Amino acid sequence: MEWENLVAAGVSLLVLFVVYKFLMKRIERKLNRKEIPPEARNGIVLVIRLFVLLAAVMIALWGAGVDTSSLYVLGGIAALTISFASQTTLGNFVAGIYLILAKPFRPGDYIRVGTAGTIEGVVKQITLNYTKLQTIDKIYFSISNQQILNKEILNYRFEEGKTVLYRYPIELDFHISLTVERINKIFSGVIEGYEEKFPKSPEYYPLRFDDSSVKFVFVIYVKDPKEIFTLKPQMVGDLLRAQERAKSQNQ
Repeated sequence: MEWENLVAAGVSLLVLFVVYKFLMKRIERKLNRKEIPPEARNGIVLVIRLFVLLAAVMIALWGAGVDTSSLYVLGGIAALTISFASQTTLGNFVAGIYLILAKPFRPGDYIRVGTAGTIEGVVKQITLNYTKLQTIDKIYFSISNQQILNKEILNYRFEEGKTVLYRYPIELDFHISLTVERINKIFSGVIEGYEEKFPKSPEYYPLRFDDSSVKFVFVIYVKDPKEIFTLKPQMVGDLLRAQERAKSQNQ
């Protein structure tokens, strides 16, 4: 009976090894196609190997005649204890795998995370545990992947055919005393000085009115998202100064 168990265990291990090799080739090929960062790819492969190793150990123990029922119970208790002790870590790990495979954003994209108390900037790195952003102030933020998935994600990536740009809207208030024609001249004058810097002409349109101001949305397009860091403050400053000059001329 023991020899039968050993033979059965040997065959099971051989089948497990063949299936493991076959699946790993397919998984690694898919991971390479998705341009997953090396550290994330290695983490996913490591988890798969640990599960296969655990299965191989259980098969070997069964073939040697060891009663594995108690090991299953102990393993279940250990897994439950670990899951409670490292719930945040496991949540980040699962969230990291989702972000890497689903790709709501990629390294190099300009994104905004959250609606209240937002953080926005260029994605520098995505790992299994956290995502690193560079903000307009050149500060690096590391945000846990689980926290990112619990918030609204806005990716400014804009694809037009095969061309990839970044479409960034800026809201600006204009004094109610300025006519629409005057505001159009302000936008046209500022845009004219930046035409060579944009792959696609900026756009602008009114968003809403109130008793004292008109809110416009000014949209710029850039190839390199880091250009938002420099062009946004420059153009906002130019538009505000042009508005002040227009208001003084009305007085």
